[in-house]
Amino acid sequence: MNLWRVELLHLLRTWRGWTLSGVFLLASLLATLIGFLIQRSSTSSFTYDQTLDLYTAFAWLPILLWTGIAASSFAIDSNRERSVFLRLRFSLAEILISKSIFYFVLVGVLWLTGFAITFFLGLLIFDGSHQISLGWFLWGLFFFLITGIFSTALILFCGALFRGAVASVLVVIGLNLGLPIIASLLIFLELLIRGLADTPPVEWDAVSYVARTFLWWPVATYDAVIFMSVTPAEIAADTSLTLGQAIELEAAFRIKPLMSSVIALPAMALLSWRWYAKREV
Repeated sequence: MNLWRVELLHLLRTWRGWTLSGVFLLASLLATLIGFLIQRSSTSSFTYDQTLDLYTAFAWLPILLWTGIAASSFAIDSNRERSVFLRLRFSLAEILISKSIFYFVLVGVLWLTGFAITFFLGLLIFDGSHQISLGWFLWGLFFFLITGIFSTALILFCGALFRGAVASVLVVIGLNLGLPIIASLLIFLELLIRGLADTPPVEWDAVSYVARTFLWWPVATYDAVIFMSVTPAEIAADTSLTLGQAIELEAAFRIKPLMSSVIALPAMALLSWRWYAKREV
């Protein structure tokens, strides 16, 4: 019996797989619909690359859903019957490696499928005269893959840290969603105290000490997916326009969380293996 097949059947026979696929599709359709409404209500043209920016923003919700589903799956010892079933048939290394690869591939395939659907719908409906830069697209794709690898490792780490599925899911979602919200509040309070409350969010990284610190959080690598929709006009202006915000176009954008991810990944993997191996069923 193949562990990949076990995971796939578990997803397809429950609400998890179909709901996750549907939410990614919904993010794609919602990005296209909102782009269409903006085009109808505005005199300026709306381009397909702007639709891709909307999709990368809306895709956060399905990613969080994937995080919860994957975290519950990595809590292999939360259910005694499932734990015995897996551990008697497979080695611990096979279980952890197979689950890690499966869920990393799953989120990658679903996210990129939604991206492709948005791309083709955008070409059909909106202005498609702007070509996307292949080099910047591949750089953004690299950051997306790094984000997926780190998120999978974080889920594995929390699965080893907590035996229960609920605790693991809540901690992982809290680190991915709650921590950025807390950081945003701290940044706003800092700027308010320093008399810089009128600073636009795009400039927070330059003036806020909290923002500079939070830039080292590895999940921030997801911000660099904006590179996947860079056009020649943006390259000429050396600026990427994303959701109404002008971001300086530089390859070193979000390089700090990339470095943090590379450092944290082996440490989390080793600790996870040690804690899983010591756990009694």
